[in-house]
Formats: sequence, structure tokens, C-alpha cells
Amino acid sequence: MPVAARKIALTDRSLQALRSTGGQRSIVWDALLPGFAVRVSGKGKRSFYAVRRRAGQAQPSWVLLGAYPVITLAEARMKAREALLALQEGHDPATLAVARRRAREEAERRRVASTFGTVAEDFIRRHAMQQRSGKYSAGYIRRELIPAWGARPIGEITRRDVIELVEAILDRGSVQPAPGSRRETGGPFAARHTLSAARKLFNWAVGRDLIAVSPCDRIKAAELHGAPVARDRVLNDEEIRAVWHAAEAMDYPYKQLVQLLLLTGQRRDEIAAASWGEVDLDKGLLTIGAERMKAKAGHIAPLTPKAIEILEALPRWTAGDFIFSGSAGAKPFSGFSKAKKRLDRAIGDIAPYKLHDLRRSVRTRLAELGVTPFIAELVIGHTQKGVHAIYDLHRYTAEKRDALERWERSLLDIVAGPEPDNVVVLPERTRA
Repeated sequence: MPVAARKIALTDRSLQALRSTGGQRSIVWDALLPGFAVRVSGKGKRSFYAVRRRAGQAQPSWVLLGAYPVITLAEARMKAREALLALQEGHDPATLAVARRRAREEAERRRVASTFGTVAEDFIRRHAMQQRSGKYSAGYIRRELIPAWGARPIGEITRRDVIELVEAILDRGSVQPAPGSRRETGGPFAARHTLSAARKLFNWAVGRDLIAVSPCDRIKAAELHGAPVARDRVLNDEEIRAVWHAAEAMDYPYKQLVQLLLLTGQRRDEIAAASWGEVDLDKGLLTIGAERMKAKAGHIAPLTPKAIEILEALPRWTAGDFIFSGSAGAKPFSGFSKAKKRLDRAIGDIAPYKLHDLRRSVRTRLAELGVTPFIAELVIGHTQKGVHAIYDLHRYTAEKRDALERWERSLLDIVAGPEPDNVVVLPERTRA
């Protein structure tokens, strides 16, 4: 125990002046905060203490707060108040401090876990990437939503935040970039898909009880960014012949992929992500599982003789089962943007078109060939509606095969003519 004790108003100046008395310990009580003291060791070390009788105990407890000047006088007083209150309530200040620290850490963990960025990445991993269009939703979430809201708690995102972000993306599409700079993606298309991705994410968060209401509720997309313009591009005979011949000049896998899109009328990814396990060349069938179809219903696409001929000539890989691949079958082909630009350069003079327009062109030609709308819709993988979907379980494979074979004969007649003047020869490449 200290041999001497006194009381003064502790200040930094008085603390610095404290010295041991004859090499013995002493204690100085703070006149401003009862129970707050400084113990001075025989060697002059000054340590702060909070001293109070703990509820239920006979002797006072001495709680070490820290040494001066490692902690300041102001910090020591703050700690002393907390410790004195804990002692008065019958708690062990050390145990209480640990509990409070753990509570703070848990609160921080919960805060981080509830930030928009954390929830968004969880949504992508657990839900979006299990969906057919998951990678596109993930792209918009990571490119537009996370940079804007990533560090904010998801429960704090408001409807106004969503509207302002979508409007900013709309405005960004109307700004002309400076010469030589890269144009940022924006405009109605990007705004529409960003809002769609946000709506899916927030609805998922509601379902997992992370938020009570989606901030996308009651946002009318058409009023905000305008209704999407329905495409009606159908390629004429000369354009179809140009696409076919330009594809002929390209390398695997884009050459065969484009030609199969024209032969089958299927969606781009339904062909691009096809695997050999889905193909029966003997029966001439491509069976696409429900998980790869837009409507989540399995689809059987008959393969015509030319389609079978193209598939039989393709390589079989050892690293995976994908038919069209730039990684020895391990992953499906995905370099569409560069390959499409190369295809368009090979064609030269042609009105803008998308690969999906080939599908619309096939559907239109089926109608011109006299194929009934019912069969034509089944050919391109549109599901039956109403009572047909419930009671009519017939696959119509023979009817679909007849329709596609009629279209193949017409297509081969179209492309049999001389190579169009607007098809140019590109420098050879190892891969498209």
C-alpha cells in the first residue's frame, strides 16, 4: 500500500510534477472525480486507477486503467467513469469491457454483413449465378450498383436512391465522350437492365428477411427509362447469304456456331453452351435441359442433315464436353463481342444486326414456308400456353423436324449462289 495519500485536481501539469517520496509508493486522488486516482511507484511510474467497493464486496476494488502518458488524462477519466459505474452496478469492469468489445465487434460484423456490397455478392453467389441470365445481372450489379451503394447498409437504400441512379445512367448515355476517350455505357438499355438487376436483388433480400420492403417497389420502369423498343430486324436473302459466307471464312468455333444458329433458329447461348452429352447424332436431336432454357422447360431441337454434317466435323475435346469452346472443352465459347465485330468486318456493307436477329429471321421464314405458327413457335423453343401446356404433352418432334428441313432446303438455296460482293477476306487468324 502507498505510504502517503493526498487529493488534488489532476491536470497534465500536476501529473508531470508527481514524484515518488523517498523511493516509496504514493497515491494521489483526483479532486474532480471521486474514486479516480494516480498511483506513483517508487521509481516514479504513474498509473491510473478506478477505486470503488463493488456491490456485494467488503473491500474496494482497484481497477488498473493504464499508465501515464501512454494514455492521456482525458482517456483515463473516461475509462474511470465506465469502471466506477460498472463497480457500482456489481460488475467486473474487466469482464464488462471484454463483453462490450465483443458486442462492438459483433455489431461491426453485422454491419459489414448487411452492407449492400456484401449482400450483393451473396446474391450473385447464391442466386444469380444459378440462373440462366445470372452473369448479365452480376455484371450490372458489379458495374453500377456496388460502386454506388457498396458500403451502405442495404436497409438504408431508398426508392429515391434507385431512381437517381437509373436517371444518372440514362443521362450518361446522352453525353458525348471527349475525343479519344472511352465512352461510358449508359442510356435506356443499360438503365433498364440495371433496374431489373436491382429489382431482383432487393426482392431476394426481402425473401431472406434482410430488408422489409424493396426500394424498387412501385417504380414504374417504363415511366422511368421508357419502354424497350421491340426489334423487328429480319435479314433478307442477300444478307443471309452474306452472313453465311462471312462465317465460312472464320475459324472454329464462331464459324460453325453462326451457321447452326441459322439452321436451327435457337437462341445464341442454347447453341454456344451446348455439350456433346446433349446431342444424339444418330437420331438427329439436340436436347436442351430446362436449366438452360429461358422458360425453364426442356426443349428438343431436331438436327437437320446440314446441322449434323457440321457437328460431325467438329473436334472432340479432352478437357470438357462443350461443343463450342476456346479452352479445349472446359468452358463454352464466350468471345461473342470480338467475334461478331470480326464477322461484320468480313461482311462489309450490311445494315446493323444482332445474332438474335438470325433467330427472328428463321421464325419469319418458317411462316413464309407455310409452317403453322404453333409448330414454328415450338421450333424456336417457345413454350406452349394455356391448356396446351397442361394437357398436350406431345413433343411434335416429327413436325418440328419437317419444318426445319424445309427451312434448310430454302437456306441452302439462298447461300448456294455466288459469294456476295460485300464479303471481304480477312487476315488469317488462329482463332476467331
